[in-house]
Amino acid sequence: MKVLHVTPVYLPAWQYGGTVRAIHAMTTALVTAGHEVEVITTSIGTENEGSGHLQDGVIDGVRVTYVPGTLRWGGAVAPRLAREVLERTRSNPVVHVSSGWQPAFRSMFFGLRRRCRPYVYSPHGCFSPEVFSKGRWKKAAYYRLYERDNLRGAAAVVATSEIEAVDLRRMDASLRVVVVPNICDPDLWTTADGAAASWRRQQRIEERECLILQVGRPDPLKNTVFLEEVVRGLPRGRRYVLAVMGPGQSQFLGRTEMPDHVRVLHIEGESDPAGLRAAYSAAQVVAVPSKYECFGNVVVEAALCGTRVVTAPRVGAACLESLAGAVTVLPLEIAAWRQTLATEAEYGRGLAACDRGRLASAISPARVGEQLLAVYGSVWLREEAGKTAP
Repeated sequence: MKVLHVTPVYLPAWQYGGTVRAIHAMTTALVTAGHEVEVITTSIGTENEGSGHLQDGVIDGVRVTYVPGTLRWGGAVAPRLAREVLERTRSNPVVHVSSGWQPAFRSMFFGLRRRCRPYVYSPHGCFSPEVFSKGRWKKAAYYRLYERDNLRGAAAVVATSEIEAVDLRRMDASLRVVVVPNICDPDLWTTADGAAASWRRQQRIEERECLILQVGRPDPLKNTVFLEEVVRGLPRGRRYVLAVMGPGQSQFLGRTEMPDHVRVLHIEGESDPAGLRAAYSAAQVVAVPSKYECFGNVVVEAALCGTRVVTAPRVGAACLESLAGAVTVLPLEIAAWRQTLATEAEYGRGLAACDRGRLASAISPARVGEQLLAVYGSVWLREEAGKTAP
């Protein structure tokens, strides 16, 4: 099968976090299974950002075209993207679009519907109530003008978790919603003890210090301020380091004065998988106190690396049954988080081998690739049936 995937950012723009990693895992899984995948994206986040020319490349067998683009008005702007996509739809039976609220996609979606070309739409959490609450009136207007038709026009809307699926169905019961989780390759996310020790030394974290790790891009939904307040009240008797890893997170740090047994460390930038694997393995606990995440790759990645995870109810991956042995889900209450972080840091255990196997089978490239192909196949069959209908 030939698949055209459209996304506002793609590798090597690691700094855009879990969604970029998830999309690349998705495309490489399809290539590994013998399918032909082409990605059209923008130059945003790459060394060619600002260039006025198309750039082509191949990453892990995936052909990628980078269209000149810039970030503006809260999304990607790329005037040439729609033309490049529509030209390629002639030879690609399946078009898969990732991410919402993108000005670069407006003409593309309109052109796909005008040409009666079916497409699959993965919003990656863009239409949750929490996201809508930021700039509510602008988003409401933009939704009515553009995104409502984009969603209703999709042959399938892919949610990455049951939480996201429920949100989408509540917003519009007419949507054809299917759940396909993000891929987290169990062969990639494994415990890295040697690299973990080196990583701690590099970050100047002592062996006696308990490391609580948060990973992600700067966003109020990541709830870093809440986590700072939690660690401020951790009990004495141990030394703690809250390491917040991600680009630009310093804007959310330093608002809370810390006692002498707790310190906060900001690690700038988004690492590639090798760096993240070392960081996960180095931590006693990975904290994901997000107000909302449609999936939450960090939860699964850290659990596969053998590290305890504490997370919140509106994080999609927390619904995975096979994570029950390694993940604690708590309401966003400071006292409960303080008690649990202190306990997990002292006595927490990682994912049992049997649970790791169950989790791996649910989110492996092969399994999720099969689910995607089933979605694509149903879209292709409906299109073919429409062509032959009298």
